[in-house]
Amino acid sequence: ELVISLGADSLDQREIETSPIWDGATLFVDTVDSVRYGDLAAWQRGADQRLVELTELAALTEPGALRWKNRADESELAADGISSHPKLFISTGSALLDNLTMSYLVELLEREAPL
Repeated sequence: ELVISLGADSLDQREIETSPIWDGATLFVDTVDSVRYGDLAAWQRGADQRLVELTELAALTEPGALRWKNRADESELAADGISSHPKLFISTGSALLDNLTMSYLVELLEREAPL
């Protein structure tokens, strides 16, 4: 399951409901700066969600891309090292970054699984 949130580009703007379903979710962002805004900032301030790891979108294709870790619970990883939790992509909400990100995802999907 992949959920995409676009547009929470200010400190107090929220788009994702606080819920235990997101505890330990695999989180992808357009830039690691996203942790300073919206839901991610609120989750960090209030500790109402457990942020395990944040992966910059570019890390999917570029080995040198940034990865941010807060804490990890290795017991929640499957035997193949992939979390069984949902995947969540959060964008900072910049129109340019949103459009570039969605274009990148479409191109990536077309390469991996052409229609």
